[in-house]
Amino acid sequence: GSHEEAPAVRVIHYAGAEVMGGLLAHVQILARELIVSGHEVSVILSPASAIDGAAEACARGGAGVERLTVKGKGDLAGMAALGRMIERGRPDIFHVHLSSPIEAIPAILAARVGGARHIVTTEHAPTWLPLERSYSRVAKKAACRIVDRVIAVCRSDAWFLQERFGIS
Repeated sequence: GSHEEAPAVRVIHYAGAEVMGGLLAHVQILARELIVSGHEVSVILSPASAIDGAAEACARGGAGVERLTVKGKGDLAGMAALGRMIERGRPDIFHVHLSSPIEAIPAILAARVGGARHIVTTEHAPTWLPLERSYSRVAKKAACRIVDRVIAVCRSDAWFLQERFGIS
């Protein structure tokens, strides 16, 4: 018999980086490869002019691009705007690329409210020093419990997340 192709998955990547670097290079590669594989991809990036190149590269590769920053847990307008973007995009996967849990929690909550089917986070810098603050550790544990998957970029980060935060 004929086999049907897997249906396209709608993915929204959300990255708060305001400077070019490894995190945005990672997002560009993921977006490009997902698009080449037949998936629908959007990226929500910071409006910072320093990352215009990343936004343009994503758009050239076929990704929908929106610019928005949610400035921490007190930015209710930013959270609401992100929630509306997610609601409009109806993603199967909302993929968060943020190093700080204080940054990530509002985005994760907006994704839940916006109706994202699955929420994934890539931990780009889990050993970053400010995460040693007690409220950051609590926030990190909370953030990682309300997402569906946590991705580490290397074995040592995975081990660190498991040992320090009990994240599988």
